[in-house]
Amino acid sequence: MIVLGRKPVIVVVEYSPAPIELEVAAVEQHGLQARPGPLHAGLGTRDAYAEPLGQLLLGEAFVLGEVKGLAVVGGQAVEEGTHRPRQVRLQLVAFGVGGLGGHLPELRRGLPRPVVVEDGIAGHPVDWPTLRGEVSLQTGTPTDGAAHLDACRTEMDAVVRRLRIAASRGATVKVQEGRLLFDRDPAEGLPKSVEELGREISARLPKVELTDLLVEVDRLTGFSRFFAHAGGSERRMPDLRVHLYASILAQATNIGPVRMAELSDLSYRKLAWASTWYLREDTLKDAVAAVVNYHHGLPLSASWGGGTLSSSDGQRFAVDVKARNARAIPRYFGYGRGVTHYSWTSDQYSQYGTKVIPSTIRDATHVLDGILGNETDLLISEHTVDTHGFTEMVFCLFAALGLRFSPRIRDLSDQLLYRMGGVGTGDGPRAAAFAKDLLRGKINERLILRHWDDILRVAGSLKLGWTPASLLVSRLQAKPRKSGLAKAIQEYGRLQKTLFILRYAENLDLRRRIGRQLNKGEELGALKDFLFFANDGNIRKHQPEEQTDQALCLSLLVDAFILWNTVHYQGTLDDLRIEGYPVNDEDLAHLSPTRYAHVNPYGRYRFDLEAGQNDKELRLPGTF
Repeated sequence: MIVLGRKPVIVVVEYSPAPIELEVAAVEQHGLQARPGPLHAGLGTRDAYAEPLGQLLLGEAFVLGEVKGLAVVGGQAVEEGTHRPRQVRLQLVAFGVGGLGGHLPELRRGLPRPVVVEDGIAGHPVDWPTLRGEVSLQTGTPTDGAAHLDACRTEMDAVVRRLRIAASRGATVKVQEGRLLFDRDPAEGLPKSVEELGREISARLPKVELTDLLVEVDRLTGFSRFFAHAGGSERRMPDLRVHLYASILAQATNIGPVRMAELSDLSYRKLAWASTWYLREDTLKDAVAAVVNYHHGLPLSASWGGGTLSSSDGQRFAVDVKARNARAIPRYFGYGRGVTHYSWTSDQYSQYGTKVIPSTIRDATHVLDGILGNETDLLISEHTVDTHGFTEMVFCLFAALGLRFSPRIRDLSDQLLYRMGGVGTGDGPRAAAFAKDLLRGKINERLILRHWDDILRVAGSLKLGWTPASLLVSRLQAKPRKSGLAKAIQEYGRLQKTLFILRYAENLDLRRRIGRQLNKGEELGALKDFLFFANDGNIRKHQPEEQTDQALCLSLLVDAFILWNTVHYQGTLDDLRIEGYPVNDEDLAHLSPTRYAHVNPYGRYRFDLEAGQNDKELRLPGTF
């Protein structure tokens, strides 16, 4: 809270898109904590910021107060005279889903005048007891921690019993010296009919230019209507859409506006104007959501999945210019630096979220951001990642939010599994010895129960958008000495990790489903490499905000690509059925809409042998 002698303080709200820089001395003078560095990606300043004290939970005041779920994180105290109250100019930055842009209309309606801060807290503190039931209803997590742990104990006991029986009968999963050992899963081969159907579709797909593809998808979805002028009232010029398409392709292919202007005979100034005023994070996210929603409603999309399972993974790109979020990793960037595009992929091959993060940050820190920030019609209930996307804390947060977390963990046999009291004791001494050998750790149930209500508050803070998951996870992991809540979160995560690994060990279909979903993300990664071809695929954006806009343009083009292919797949399948070709519905699930051999991303070249054949003078500089 604001410590200024506990006198009323007037907070003058400023609606600036960038945080206000702070002077450390001015912050420390008034009892607030300050330290160098950014708050988190995209919300920092070069000098310092006032960091919220304590944990970002519902019902607790932030350092600088809270207003409608927005935390005041910047400002500079100024004296206005002895006869007037002290004024603190502050920047409101959303700790919620969608960033500041999504909250501005509500903020302007709710705060028409400066907010009077009494006793250091802006507005009314949240009453957690009144929200507990709502959070439990939204997440499906019971408020009774003891009953929930009993249900977990029952499930663990049942799975261990089934594993013991399966291992005794020579199953593909064995237990040896407390380690789960997996035989190689039998290959999931594709039927010959799938390969033949894929060749038929590829042969019938029309050739298409990227420009035409983007225009045709806009006709279907109308995504361009979401590109509103930043000023809010600017009248659209007649050729705006042409410049929007060109600006999107300039960023998504990495050609850049200068080269795009030369290749398309468009004005560079108009391209730069369209990019600056119309292509922003909030408008691009709305456009992506429009394309994903349209694709979600297509009949063929349901053959690939129901839109409830997703995966996320990072794709690294080198950065050719100086950028504060670029990091050096010789394995990927040689002597240079780079960033990571972290993307969320649905089981229908659509990408519903993209974020630019430093390449040295573990993926697990950000894995929940895209799911909680999902603004599409996809109802994600299960998520999978590779090893870098999981930690025990993330297991806890997924479970507390009512989501299933299904990572593919490398060296799974080395993971320590944990036992709840009473597991394996009801079937005799041999069953108890098996459970004790398999589950060598022990869950501290008392610690979980003591902090169960706090774990629910953490889930509520995330579910209701009061704090980004990445910020919460990074704060919990950054402290060298963990608090009681952090230890409880990790302990509950160990329980959920153990339950998942036991399910994973006994269920071959689960292992295959996870592998198939992760392969979809890899296929979209290859498609991104195909589209992001210019300048050797190296990013040339200095600011993280510019990099985010470029990543979202690429995501929009990828989703438009998938939608165009899906529509033409469906048309081709209809024609094949009319012609009497045997199309099996079971084969459709194995058709991937990431084919790109029929797409020309490079444009067309013209060879005019007649033009200038009698002109003996040299060309003028800077002209074609």
